[in-house]
Amino acid sequence: MLEPVQRVPRYQLLLRDYLKKLPGDSEDKTDACKALDLISAAAQHSNDFMKSMDKFQKLLKINEMIDGEDIIDPTREFLKEGKITKIAARSGDQQERYLFLFNDVLFCTQNRKLITGGTSSYKVKARLDIDGMKIFDGENSKYDHTFRLESKQKTLELQGSSDDEKESWMRVRSLEHSSNKGRHT
Repeated sequence: MLEPVQRVPRYQLLLRDYLKKLPGDSEDKTDACKALDLISAAAQHSNDFMKSMDKFQKLLKINEMIDGEDIIDPTREFLKEGKITKIAARSGDQQERYLFLFNDVLFCTQNRKLITGGTSSYKVKARLDIDGMKIFDGENSKYDHTFRLESKQKTLELQGSSDDEKESWMRVRSLEHSSNKGRHT
């Protein structure tokens, strides 16, 4: 038996097939076209809802991993996460960090420990608003693959493990859009 969510796309396929086989002068053509439009809209709505639920589940999962921060916000969208190296501003030392990027904020975190089930726990070291953030190619002569994020809160110098990783962070949609005027490459 099909689940209710699976039925809508199935009806859509059946109606499309029915319309293909229906003679052009059939009395049912107008009503079948209207029905296909309605069922297509319902299928799109169902798909959009499932995507938003998946995104919300991802937010909940990340929320459990980040200590002391409530990241749940109805307008927040997860974009990217990953391990990165931060170059300390004063000493120039390399520090292992983990970034969580959302459409409105970037969390630079430090891995604390493994919690139940082998999931990592992270402590927020910096919370940077995306609005007004600028991203620049790194100018660090000591380390390769560096880039710099400048936000209202602070500036971070980060290092990817490769040029590809560096570029993937620099090209992320929200960083790129917030910093089009400030980007230097």
